[in-house]
Amino acid sequence: MRTIKTLLQLLMLSVVGQSRLPSPQRSHMFSSRSLVYICVTGKVYHSTRSCHGLRNAKHEIRLVSETEAVGEWKRRKCKVCY
Repeated sequence: MRTIKTLLQLLMLSVVGQSRLPSPQRSHMFSSRSLVYICVTGKVYHSTRSCHGLRNAKHEIRLVSETEAVGEWKRRKCKVCY
Protein backbone atom coordinates (compact mmCIF):
# COMPACT_ATOMS: atom_id res chain seq x y z
CA MET A 1 0.00 0.00 0.00
CA ARG A 2 2.82 2.41 0.87
CA THR A 3 4.48 1.61 -2.45
CA ILE A 4 1.35 2.59 -4.36
CA LYS A 5 1.12 5.83 -2.38
CA THR A 6 4.77 6.64 -3.10
CA LEU A 7 4.38 5.89 -6.81
CA LEU A 8 1.32 8.12 -6.97
CA GLN A 9 3.27 10.90 -5.27
CA LEU A 10 6.08 10.52 -7.81
CA LEU A 11 3.56 10.67 -10.64
CA MET A 12 1.97 13.81 -9.19
CA LEU A 13 5.38 15.42 -8.83
CA SER A 14 6.17 14.76 -12.47
CA VAL A 15 2.99 16.61 -13.43
CA VAL A 16 3.44 19.50 -10.99
CA GLY A 17 7.20 19.79 -11.48
CA GLN A 18 10.23 18.92 -9.44
CA SER A 19 11.03 22.48 -8.34
CA ARG A 20 8.96 22.10 -5.15
CA LEU A 21 10.93 19.10 -3.92
CA PRO A 22 13.59 19.66 -1.27
CA SER A 23 17.12 18.68 -2.19
CA PRO A 24 18.47 15.91 -2.39
CA GLN A 25 15.25 14.55 -3.87
CA ARG A 26 15.01 17.16 -6.60
CA SER A 27 17.75 16.28 -9.05
CA HIS A 28 18.01 12.98 -10.89
CA MET A 29 14.68 11.71 -9.58
CA PHE A 30 13.81 9.99 -12.84
CA SER A 31 17.30 9.49 -14.24
CA SER A 32 17.51 5.78 -13.51
CA ARG A 33 15.29 2.99 -14.76
CA SER A 34 15.31 1.14 -11.44
CA LEU A 35 13.78 2.42 -8.24
CA VAL A 36 15.12 1.39 -4.85
CA TYR A 37 14.15 1.85 -1.21
CA ILE A 38 16.21 3.77 1.35
CA CYS A 39 15.70 4.64 4.98
CA VAL A 40 16.66 8.28 5.42
CA THR A 41 19.05 7.41 8.26
CA GLY A 42 20.48 4.21 6.73
CA LYS A 43 23.62 3.41 4.78
CA VAL A 44 22.30 0.99 2.15
CA TYR A 45 19.59 0.79 -0.51
CA HIS A 46 17.23 -2.11 -1.06
CA SER A 47 15.62 -3.70 -4.11
CA THR A 48 12.36 -4.54 -2.32
CA ARG A 49 10.33 -2.95 0.44
CA SER A 50 10.02 -6.35 2.13
CA CYS A 51 13.80 -6.81 2.54
CA HIS A 52 14.82 -8.05 5.98
CA GLY A 53 17.25 -5.12 6.19
CA LEU A 54 14.34 -2.64 6.20
CA ARG A 55 12.33 -4.51 8.80
CA ASN A 56 13.69 -2.51 11.75
CA ALA A 57 13.65 0.90 10.05
CA LYS A 58 12.40 3.48 12.52
CA HIS A 59 12.51 6.49 10.19
CA GLU A 60 10.99 7.39 6.85
CA ILE A 61 11.50 4.98 3.96
CA ARG A 62 11.71 6.60 0.53
CA LEU A 63 11.47 5.26 -3.00
CA VAL A 64 14.27 6.83 -5.09
CA SER A 65 16.19 6.03 -8.25
CA GLU A 66 19.26 3.83 -7.88
CA THR A 67 21.38 6.65 -9.32
CA GLU A 68 20.09 9.05 -6.65
CA ALA A 69 20.62 6.50 -3.87
CA VAL A 70 24.28 6.08 -4.82
CA GLY A 71 25.09 9.63 -5.91
CA GLU A 72 23.20 11.95 -3.60
CA TRP A 73 22.39 9.75 -0.63
CA LYS A 74 25.80 7.94 -0.67
CA ARG A 75 24.24 4.49 -0.24
CA ARG A 76 25.64 1.08 -1.14
CA LYS A 77 23.72 -2.05 -2.16
CA CYS A 78 22.15 -4.15 0.60
CA LYS A 79 23.96 -7.48 1.01
CA VAL A 80 20.68 -9.23 1.83
CA CYS A 81 18.55 -8.34 -1.19
CA TYR A 82 21.26 -7.91 -3.87
